[in-house]
This record gives sequence, C-alpha cells and structure tokens, in this order.
Amino acid sequence: MAIRLPNHFESQNRTAVLKAERPVDFTQWVGLVPPDELAGQLTSRNFLVTFSRVLSTINSESSIAYREVLVKVPVTYRGVDYLYPVLTWVDDEYSLIRGFLLGFHKRFIREHNREEFVLDDGDTRLDLRGGHATDSATSGAFPASPRPFLLHASFAVGDVEVDRINSLDVRNYELLRSQTVTGVTQPQTILGITATPTHVGETLDRFDVVGILSLTQ
Repeated sequence: MAIRLPNHFESQNRTAVLKAERPVDFTQWVGLVPPDELAGQLTSRNFLVTFSRVLSTINSESSIAYREVLVKVPVTYRGVDYLYPVLTWVDDEYSLIRGFLLGFHKRFIREHNREEFVLDDGDTRLDLRGGHATDSATSGAFPASPRPFLLHASFAVGDVEVDRINSLDVRNYELLRSQTVTGVTQPQTILGITATPTHVGETLDRFDVVGILSLTQ
C-alpha cells in the first residue's frame, strides 16, 4: 500500500509525564536493534504517555478518524533532543500501515470501544481518567513547539529494503489549546513496573506531515 503525503492532522491529546519506580527496558517493545547511541537511553525511568483522538487526511479527498495511545521516551540523537515512540496502539488499519512505513512501531487494537483514557494490554495498564483541566491557553502545560519524533523504519518489501533513522517533516504546526490537568495521580503500570504521573496536560493541535527527514548517514 502506498501512502500519499502531505497529510493534514488535527489531534486532541491527553499526555502524562511519568516516572517509574525503577528503569524500564523499553527495547522489549521496539522490536528492532536501536543504534548504539540510543540503546542505553531506551532503558529509562522517564517517559510520556499520550491518548489521542485524531482526524487525518490520507489523500486530497479522503480522511480517517482514529484513536491511538503512544508511549514515548525522551532521547538525544546527534546532539538533538527527540521523543522516541517505542510503541503506539491504534484502532485504524490505514494509520497502522502508514505509521509502520514512516518508522513507528504500532500495534493494532481491534476492539477500541474501551473507556476513554484507559488501555489494558498484558503487563501494561494505563489509566489517565479524571482530573480537572485548567481552561487557560497560557497554562504552560506543554511547549508550543514539542520535541520532534525520532523514528526507526526497517522492513523489506520485494526487492526494496529499508533501514532508516528519520524524523518527520512537519509544517504549519499550530497549538490551539494547552491545559494543565490536576487530580490525575493514580499509579500506572508499564511492562510490569509501577510509574507515577508527575504532570498531566491536554492539548489540541493541527499540523501537516509532508515527508520524512532521513538521519541515516
């Protein structure tokens, strides 16, 4: 399946910054051997979880609506700060395949009619329900220019082999709303390890993905 960029995205998000009681080995999820510069950074106590509702174009005429949950680890690669999405759960097949081709490690959730802000998958249980959002565009919940994603695409299709470290070429980013959410303090479980939210916020943003930026030498 070919993907056609640019795609426009509008996303409603609830994100938690979490700290685990001991380091979590996120390479269990990555499914690929990360570059040496990243390997040690993917075992960490610090990570983020985002629950999103997304409306995305897939070509000039069609759009898809889907829900996804991302687990992201802050990393530094060649002197630049990124978020490395170690795993994304998604309920739409097109988003699953598009993400795979772009370098996301995604897992399909066939029945995604679960309660909002809850994910239960084996030894991982995430629950960001509740809380109170501060209705202020200047709450400072998250920076107006978030860290870019660092992605690792590795696959072979026919005679085509890809093994690429890349980011996304994002244009026209707009942060439409940023709110701090208080009162979400319940512990989370990630790969069997307990983690505590240190900050929770909600954002509404829109942007265009026009291509990839290869970082492979």
